[in-house]
Amino acid sequence: MKFDIIIIGAGMAGLPCAIRAADRNKKILLVNKNKNIGGKLDRSTGQIAAAGTNIQKRKKIQDNPNLHLREAWEICKGTANLSLLKLAIDNAADTVNWLETIGVNFPENHPVITYQHDIYSTRRYQWPIGYGKEILDCMSILINKYIDTNNITIINETILIDFIKDKNDKIEGVTLLNNKNKKIKYYSNNIVLTAGGYTNNEKIFNKFSPGVTLYTPKFTGSEGLVHELAHSYNIQLDGGHLYKGMIGGVLNKKNDKHSVSISLNTIPQDRQPWEIWINCEGNRFLREDHPSADYRRHKVNIQTKQKFFIIFDEGVLVNSPSISITNDGGLQGHIKEELVLEKYQSVEALAKGINVKVDNLYDTIKNYNYSVENKKDFFGREHLPRKIEEPPFYSIESVAFALPSPAGIAINEQFKVLNNDNIPIESLYAAGEIIGNTRIMGEYYIAGMGVGPTLTFGKLIGETLS
Repeated sequence: MKFDIIIIGAGMAGLPCAIRAADRNKKILLVNKNKNIGGKLDRSTGQIAAAGTNIQKRKKIQDNPNLHLREAWEICKGTANLSLLKLAIDNAADTVNWLETIGVNFPENHPVITYQHDIYSTRRYQWPIGYGKEILDCMSILINKYIDTNNITIINETILIDFIKDKNDKIEGVTLLNNKNKKIKYYSNNIVLTAGGYTNNEKIFNKFSPGVTLYTPKFTGSEGLVHELAHSYNIQLDGGHLYKGMIGGVLNKKNDKHSVSISLNTIPQDRQPWEIWINCEGNRFLREDHPSADYRRHKVNIQTKQKFFIIFDEGVLVNSPSISITNDGGLQGHIKEELVLEKYQSVEALAKGINVKVDNLYDTIKNYNYSVENKKDFFGREHLPRKIEEPPFYSIESVAFALPSPAGIAINEQFKVLNNDNIPIESLYAAGEIIGNTRIMGEYYIAGMGVGPTLTFGKLIGETLS
């Protein structure tokens, strides 16, 4: 059976691709590995940065894509793919405007500036009232409409296991495997890979980002099945060397690297730190109240095993705001307040409990207390509210963790997949997390440039494939 477009993955990129292609009366096969469509959309906050949106215009906010691109390029310090970053930013406003036309509602006070990542100079950051689930709900209505008109056919619980090639070695279709272990073949001149990431596949993660520890939240998917297939077809996969984990995560189970929850507010503009952060050697390693999110993130990522300990005492616990409370709307959509504190009656017991050298920990606390007393800190920290000296002492182990996959399939500005010789592969396209988070953001995190480009690239492919 032949379709105009076959889309592998019914998530954040696959859904807008299918909808916009069906809007042009194309016949679409949408292949979904899970029981339900949406991928990570229902767990996403749906944060999108865009310049020149109708939302901005209604608020009389002066902005344009050139300014957005300049600031994004500065934030990523020139480590992203400039042409793809520009493509995403130039088309971001159209994506936000389109979301509004299909029924997605944004809060009245948006767009906003938020401090989870290094900030823009103007308000161009928004997310739906119902977060990513609202985007999914609105798209589901359109998907069902086009199922009824036979423009979209969905096959759930089915995976891509191979490509079909003609006698000239051109890809002309796909071989799928369904939940009954049956192989099925479908044909198309346009195959779009939107199958998501690989952060639940430690073997692939370690291949692309060697030498770092993988910590992730536990969820289904992100097994990298299409990445493995792509590798066997000489498709270019790269970007993992730029990986930097996000901060604010804790392990729900101490020895389970896949049990991360986002439980900490590490944003000093939202909650000033009362605690100190120490590494596995028992030493402080950064200015905890540094205003740059990327400064803090990079300092954590170069520590042993990409983890650190947040240390405080009874006086801090009683007097400070909770480290799990936030007024930052962007973080609020992620943060879970369940937090177990490790409690110790002495510095010696604390050092033993977190397995650091007791002499180092003593010196670290002593030096910090001296900084508080003299209002002058070696790392330049400005918020020095009180000493750490009253037992019991407390520790929270925190890790730098992966949400989006850093490495991915290389594409050009027409979304065509590239082989290892940098040559476009005819009939094959890709968008979304499968192209790698670092391709758009480089070694840093740019606010609203995860969900936004994923939706945008999927939408653009759906609007342009013949």
